Amino acid sequence: MDCKGNILIADAGSTKIRWTLLCSDGNSISFTSPGVNPLVPPAQGLQQAYREALSPNLPDQSIDSIYYYGAGCIPSKTEEVAEALRSAVDCNPEIFVASDLLGAARSLLGHDRGIAAVIGTGSIACLYDGSQIQSQIPALGFILGDEGSGAWLGKTLLNGVLKRQLPQQVIDRFNERYSLSVDEIIDNVYRRSQPNRFLASFAPFFSENRDRESLAGIVREGFNQFLRLNIIPIEEASSLPVRFTGSVAGSFSQLLTDCCHRLGLNDVQITADPSEGLIKYHQNIKS
Repeated sequence: MDCKGNILIADAGSTKIRWTLLCSDGNSISFTSPGVNPLVPPAQGLQQAYREALSPNLPDQSIDSIYYYGAGCIPSKTEEVAEALRSAVDCNPEIFVASDLLGAARSLLGHDRGIAAVIGTGSIACLYDGSQIQSQIPALGFILGDEGSGAWLGKTLLNGVLKRQLPQQVIDRFNERYSLSVDEIIDNVYRRSQPNRFLASFAPFFSENRDRESLAGIVREGFNQFLRLNIIPIEEASSLPVRFTGSVAGSFSQLLTDCCHRLGLNDVQITADPSEGLIKYHQNIKS
């Protein structure tokens, strides 16, 4: 894909999209918009969501190429995302759509071989060969997978609160913080769009209540499940660099590092925001 001209890079999670336009004159424009996941599409549709994100921020900018790394961008969805992006801009750019995992790997590892993982609203990991994803275990989404993610934490928290399996003080803090009825929770999870984002919206409760061992235990269990199911099965995992990004990984970096070390993963680094590394990767290609 030709990298000349104005390049728009999107690091697109289910909760937030970070956009950066690398201009041909060396300047750049960066901004954020609400997240989009084509597997759990927004109510207004993909095209409108992208248009609402781009039109106010790039009103007079021509775009020659778009690199879009997105949550939920599995092979069967890449063309749909590409067409929605093309329809949302007033030009005809070349468009490259790939998973947010490839974006994370290119950001975190550059051209080095290793393991890249995302633990944010969802969670996933892969073996990266320095250019492309070599192998990965399916994430399976917030219902069947996404261990340790914001959605997984929210689901586990709601289960513990509603079934009264958590300490009463934690339940009281939750009710004071959110004031949600059972019907409201059920409606958001089973009837409204983007239930993964609704579940992940409870992840900050864990950060706000770090003093509660019962909540720290849930985070620890989520990380351990993620590592055992998604990283440990990768051949050579213990001898390769393991790099993490994502809001949950960043919020609980020490706890995640400790879990990795206990499982024999020693070369571990955690970067809360992969945008800078992804921009550097594409600046190197452009040059």
